[in-house]
Amino acid sequence: MDTIANYPEVLAVIVGLPLVGIVAKFFGVSFERIAKWYLYIAVFAVVVVMNSIFFPFIGGKDYFFRFAVELALIFFMLWWAVEARNGEVESLVKTSFKNPLFIAVSAFVVMVLLACLFAYDMNAAFWSNYERGESGFQMIHYYIFFALLVLLMRTEKDWKNLFKSSLVAAGLMIVYGLFGNFGVNGFIGSYAGSQAPNGIWHKLIDGRFQGSLGNPAYVAPYLIFSMFYAGYLWVRRQASARMNIWANIGYSVMIAVFLLFFILSQTRGAFLGLGVGVFVLVLYLIFSAFLFSSSI
Repeated sequence: MDTIANYPEVLAVIVGLPLVGIVAKFFGVSFERIAKWYLYIAVFAVVVVMNSIFFPFIGGKDYFFRFAVELALIFFMLWWAVEARNGEVESLVKTSFKNPLFIAVSAFVVMVLLACLFAYDMNAAFWSNYERGESGFQMIHYYIFFALLVLLMRTEKDWKNLFKSSLVAAGLMIVYGLFGNFGVNGFIGSYAGSQAPNGIWHKLIDGRFQGSLGNPAYVAPYLIFSMFYAGYLWVRRQASARMNIWANIGYSVMIAVFLLFFILSQTRGAFLGLGVGVFVLVLYLIFSAFLFSSSI
């Protein structure tokens, strides 16, 4: 009989994720901080691959992300009910709803849900399926994730921790892809179902690198964000006068590795997007420098 007991890794996530919050609270960690932890954990959804389902690269990520976000919301509500000062959450919500970006994202989500309501198949539009996972239900989770980030990440340190978590997740995504390309048992790589080329170098470059995302077209834009996070943390560390040679080496190597696998994904659209972005950035820096020199 096929039961959840046959999938210990899934059972470990179902039991382990809530247990993190329960144990943390036992040791006196605030509900607010635990909610932040679950937001940090949610970004590791990119690493989840479930070989036991028909679409291993999709379903597991959806389930993991939703579960982590739901737990973050539960602990946020507990913080609001038990630990937050009177009027603190209400003030945060009011401030957030005045933010143009928050308003724009909220309007977008409302339009998506309206599209689900008037879809040809409303049930499929809202719930989707295990093949794609994208749906009104998933969009609600994205929105909760976004809203909790706005409400809970109130300091630069919070955002830095989120970026660092994302960088670790990006590294694990690449490691999974390498194991898959080199044919390690239990890992799905670019050559699954076909004959892998001979030699380590050819296994790395002959196929389009797909990491743990299962699609090279996803790897490239994901690594663009990862390079930005690493660059931001590098610049901010230099600005804080806490930079040393090892930090310089670490961040430069990290960005170089992300760039290498960005190239190995062989996604032309992402190449073009990154090129245009860099070009616009250079123009902005030149224009800013010109305005600054003119004002002196």
